[in-house]
Formats: sequence, structure tokens, C-alpha cells
Amino acid sequence: MNKILPSKANILIVDDEIGVCQTIKDILEDEGYQVDQAQNGVDAIEKIREKPFNVSIIDINLPDISGLDILKAIRTMNQDLYSIMLTAAATIENSIKALNQGAYAYIVKPFEVEKLIEIVKKAADEQRLVSENKKLLQELQISNAALKEAKTRVDDLNRELETKIEQRTHELLEQKDRTVAIIASLADGLCTVDENWKITSFNLQAEKITGYKAYEVIGKSHDEVFKSPNSHYTKQLIENLKNNETIAHMEVYIQNAKNQLIPLRVSAAVLKDKNARITGAVQNFRDITEQKQLQEQLIQNQKLATMGELLTNFTHEIKNPLNGMLLFATLIQTEIKDKNNDIADYAERILQEGTRIGKIASDILTFSRQTRQEYQRADIIEIIETTLALTEHQLQLDGIKVVREFESFLPQIAVNSGRLQQVFLNLINNAQYALNKKFQNSTDKHLKILRISIHKIEKDKNEYIQIKFYDNGTGISEKNCNRLFDPFFTTKPVGQGTGLGLSVSYGIIQDHKGTIEIESKVNEYTIFTIDFPISYSDKTLSKV
Repeated sequence: MNKILPSKANILIVDDEIGVCQTIKDILEDEGYQVDQAQNGVDAIEKIREKPFNVSIIDINLPDISGLDILKAIRTMNQDLYSIMLTAAATIENSIKALNQGAYAYIVKPFEVEKLIEIVKKAADEQRLVSENKKLLQELQISNAALKEAKTRVDDLNRELETKIEQRTHELLEQKDRTVAIIASLADGLCTVDENWKITSFNLQAEKITGYKAYEVIGKSHDEVFKSPNSHYTKQLIENLKNNETIAHMEVYIQNAKNQLIPLRVSAAVLKDKNARITGAVQNFRDITEQKQLQEQLIQNQKLATMGELLTNFTHEIKNPLNGMLLFATLIQTEIKDKNNDIADYAERILQEGTRIGKIASDILTFSRQTRQEYQRADIIEIIETTLALTEHQLQLDGIKVVREFESFLPQIAVNSGRLQQVFLNLINNAQYALNKKFQNSTDKHLKILRISIHKIEKDKNEYIQIKFYDNGTGISEKNCNRLFDPFFTTKPVGQGTGLGLSVSYGIIQDHKGTIEIESKVNEYTIFTIDFPISYSDKTLSKV
């Protein structure tokens, strides 16, 4: 790097004539330049090596070395030094040589003072500009190098940052996927809402429970999806959560997408940001229909068990006087010689009705003893007939004609006879209600028809016992058909039905791995179709 020069140009005069040197020095110093001098080439080169100069004025002819040789030395030592050549013999040849060696200009002795000052000034100004430009260029190169180094470092940092961002993004995406997978695999429905109670997320189980797809409900109000006909479920949630209360295991009924009423067990909590501001809420819920059915079935079974005990005692109590009554009726027939006597006819009627009462009592006793969860091989036709024995007399009084279409030689299947009697009795009672409602005050047996058919069928390469209950009563609307097996749903007036009969029956049929379907047309007919798999009955019996 070059040495720092003073603000005014330094000039070196090289001439073996002391008078010339002194004259030029005086002239230039008057112009404000700093001037040094040397009388030979060696001394000049030494001064140039030790001290920075802006301009040198060199005589071509020196006693030791040529001025042109000094120019060569200057070119190797200091490119920034501008040289002006002095010569007494101004030849073209010397001028060309001087310019080729890097001389800025040449002056012929004797010279004009103004000309000398002008040339020196131009040389000093140009040298200063070139020097400053080189300095600026060096500084720029240093700055560029620093910028390049900084850019390289920034690029390295950017690449490092991009790598970290990619890694973090990948981690966040993996975490998001895990969270989505966890939420999707939850056994409970999960739903989140914002502070305005607009739904923001809805998992797969929530879709299964409610029947709504996530894209259908996201953005909708909570109460639009979770409709609760008998209570303000959403309002209750909001009130509880406003008080920072966590809701646990609250039971509510809502309507699903098919307008079916389903029971839910709900837990909920508020969502807050880092400033503890409420931003929404999260609720998880579970469909407890099956649990409710089991509870109701348990209650029903307990009632049946109690009823069974009562019926057993009642039947035993009836049979004792009944047997005496039948005995006395037989004795009367024996004592009467005239068989056409009215008393003989009365005795015969007593025997017939008493025998029928005895059969009913026996059927009730059989029914009461089969309420336990036991599976035994049984004939479906016999179970139907036993059930009809309990109801057929009343059906006859109501003018209902019972039509039997039973296939012969049906295989026995493993069932719980008492529970199936409960199902069949419920279906017969429902048909009786529908027929009496449609044909009020009529006893014409041609109007009221209850047809029960039992056949063996093949479906999906499996054999089934199929039972159909047909009646030409009031029928059931399509809307109500969709809800018929819901707990507590009934179309009967208050006090005439609990809405549990078909729900419990549905559960009993499912326990036998059977299916029940309904076909109906309003004011024309209703058909309940029950299929019991024969193969499953064999497996069940083998396990028992």
C-alpha cells in the first residue's frame, strides 16, 4: 500500500546543474509545492525509494546514469509518480524514448517559467486524481471483498436458516399429521368452536355419531348442528363455560342428520390464548344409545323377572281351584244320564273353558321360566303359537283374523324362547293397536287381518328362518319408520306406550344375530320382517 502524501504535491528535481535545480525549486516553492532535489541518478533513486513524491523533474543527461534509466527504476518502484523530462537537445528520438519509458511530458532547456508551472500543475493534478482513484479503487476492492465475504456468510446463514426452517416445517407437519391421526382415531366425537360458537373442527367419530360431514358443519353455529328439542343444549354449554366451569359427563339428547333422537354424554372446556382470553371451546361426546338400551333392557328384564315370579305364584294358585273345578265338572257329567240335558251341556262348557284356562296358565308358567339368558334349541312355530295363546282370545274379541302361513319341517334354532316371546308379543300388540285404530267399532273379521308367516330362506349363501308380521292397519309414515327403533319413541298417545317395546325388541333380535326390517304404507299396511341365521344358532348352541 502507498504511503500517505501531504495535501500539497511533493516534487523531486533531478539535475546535475545546481543552478538549474535551485531555480526550479524556487519557482515551484513560490507556487506552494514542497520541493526536494538530487544531482545524480543514484541519489534520486534512493530518495524516491525513501520518500513519496507526486512529480519528478528529471534531466535526461546525468553524470552517473541516464534519466531514462531512472524512469525504468521508477516504473518498478512507484507507478503513481509522474515524471517530466528535461533536455537541452530536444530530439524526436529522445522524446519518443522518454514517453515510452512512462514520462508524462518533457521540457526543453532553456524553458519558459509559465510553461514549466503549467506542465507541473497539470502533472500534479492528474497524479493526484489518479492516486485518489487508485485509493478509492483499493478501498472499493476492500469493501467489495468485505461485502463478498459478508454475502457469503449471509448466504451460509440463509442456507442454514432454510435448512432449519425445512426441518422445523417437517417436524410441525409430522406433529400436525400425528395430531390429526390421534383426533381421527378417537373413540369419541370431537368438536371445537370459536368465540362466536362457530364450529371450527369436526372429527371422523363426530361425523359417524351425528351423520353430518365435517365440510357440512364447519362454519355453522353450534346450535344448528347440535339440535336439542327438549333443552337448550348450546345455551347451557355457553352459560357453564362463561363461568370457567368444565363440563363433565353431561347427558343430552340431540337430533342427528336423519332427525333421529340420540343420547350423548358430553364433556367440554374453554380454549384460551396466552393472555388467558377465551378464544373458543372444545367438546368431546359419545353416543350412549347402546348403553341406554342396555339399561332399559336391564330394567325390563328385572320387571320381567319380577313378573315371572308373580305369574308363577299366580298360576300355581289358579291351578289348584281350577283342577277342583274341572274334577267336579267331570263328576257332574258322570252323574247325569241324559247327555242332552242343559246341565250336561254346561258341564261340557265348563270343561272346555277350564281346559283353555289351564293351557293359558301353563303357557304363562312356561314364559315366566324362560326369561333368563339361556339359549336352547327350539321350534319357532311353537314359540309363536305359545305367544298367540296369550293374545288370541283378545284378538278374536276385537274381530282380528289371525292368518297362519307356516312352512312345515323347519329346523330348530338356538334361541332364548322367553325373550323371543317378548318380541313377538310386542309386534302382535302393535298390530292389534293399529288395526283397532283404523277399524274402530268394527268386529268384521274380513276387515282386520294379522298374517304371520314363517319360512326358511337363503340369503347371501346362508340359510335363515324368516318371520313376517303383516297387518292392514294404519301403517307408519316414512319419517317415523326411520325413528321406530329409537328408545322412548312412540306414536301412541301419552299413557298408552313407553317407546321401549321395539327398542328392546331390536336389541333382543341383535343378540340372536338376527335382523328386523319394516315396510309400511300409511293407512294401508305394515310388515315387520325378522331373519334369524340358522348357522349362528348351531354355533351358539355348541358354545352353550
